[in-house]
Amino acid sequence: VIIRGKRYRIAGSVCMDNCMIDVGAETDVKEGDLVTVIGRDGDEHISAWDVAEWIGTIPYEVMCQVMARVPRSYSTAPDSHGTGS
Repeated sequence: VIIRGKRYRIAGSVCMDNCMIDVGAETDVKEGDLVTVIGRDGDEHISAWDVAEWIGTIPYEVMCQVMARVPRSYSTAPDSHGTGS
């Protein structure tokens, strides 16, 4: 995930649309900060293509697996694959 323009790893498994992020001992991350799972924050970017590669599937399946109750924010800015992020 990306928080305040910096990447962090998911700690453990995703369960019921929840997960824990390892932000380390020395961090400026605070409760309420925006967390980007797929998209851009500062110079960092995670695409559905990236996630699909990590889990061995296709971007369409990644996007279909995000449940409807998860809030979304869409952008039309092109990413490295020429599509919206």
